[in-house]
Amino acid sequence: TQNPTALNRILLLILAFVALISTPMLRLPLIGQTEATLIDPYFPLQAADFLIAQATPGSRLFSLPEWGGFLIWRLYPKVSVFSDGRVELYPLAVWQDYLRIISASPEGVSLLDRYQINYLVLSKERQSQLALAVETAGWQRIFEDQISWIFVRTNNPEEIIK
Repeated sequence: TQNPTALNRILLLILAFVALISTPMLRLPLIGQTEATLIDPYFPLQAADFLIAQATPGSRLFSLPEWGGFLIWRLYPKVSVFSDGRVELYPLAVWQDYLRIISASPEGVSLLDRYQINYLVLSKERQSQLALAVETAGWQRIFEDQISWIFVRTNNPEEIIK
């Protein structure tokens, strides 16, 4: 008869080994992938990477609230976001201003100044009217990928990315 304690230890070692190689940090290099494959393609990964390299510390960013948490994760503490999916943390007035901004009206676009927004990360699918409105108001498009645009405020030359 075999010793059940030894068998249990062997089984535990096998389970620990499988758990260890299942972690993304070890598994992804083994199969030739990067951590970017874990991020849903809905999120603006390339735009965030661009801003990591280009944004100045203390910058403020406006985007979709559902992108906010992702952008906080990628850009904090260098960049802060206007809003994110934690609805309960923001006063009603902020959400009302968010709705005014996405309406793409001149009044809404002027709220970006009031909130001292430096960058916009806009969804090509959902925010094309706002993109047109901010371009008309003088914002400069500095980045584009398949899902997003990045605009920078152009009325302060120090903030324009060369």
